[in-house]
Amino acid sequence: MNQVWDPVEIGPLDRCLRCWSERSPDFGFCLTCGNSLYFFSNYGREKGLLCRDHPQAPAAAICCWCAEPVCQDCIEAEGLSFVVFQPLSYCRKCRKRAAETDRTFMAAFQASGCCIKHRNEAALFKCSTCTFPLCEVCTYFKRKRIFRVRIGAGPFCLGCFRIAYSGSERRFWISGREALAQSLVPSPSD
Repeated sequence: MNQVWDPVEIGPLDRCLRCWSERSPDFGFCLTCGNSLYFFSNYGREKGLLCRDHPQAPAAAICCWCAEPVCQDCIEAEGLSFVVFQPLSYCRKCRKRAAETDRTFMAAFQASGCCIKHRNEAALFKCSTCTFPLCEVCTYFKRKRIFRVRIGAGPFCLGCFRIAYSGSERRFWISGREALAQSLVPSPSD
């Protein structure tokens, strides 16, 4: 999948935006890099259930990453979903596993010189926000809206570009591949 993803389009929904791995239907975080992908919305369904790890304790919540009932002692963190306007609870096991996965994944990329999403492609850029290594396909620049194409800001990964720009501003972008081909940015080999 070495094509540039249009940041205006929604998605991709079948993979992690951070490492491009296929997502697991059983966990709300990426099993390759530990990135949070989505949440199971099970608020209110813990009534009458017992904790997965402490069968003698009543469940206080359902973990939004593994969808398992957990007691108050097993809840590591809580938050609020602004999408479904419900409280979110994260179990200790999921938070620990996601953190360990993240550490292992990032350690492998710090010295590899490869793109975070395409492990067989050399990283030519680093995201100016999160510093992830990116190949030309995974790199986005903000394009200035003047008569000729010029780079306004960047480089960005897909996620950071979407966070930095929304609405109509998101339409004015250029990929790293196009920016290199048009000599709008210096080649990393220069």
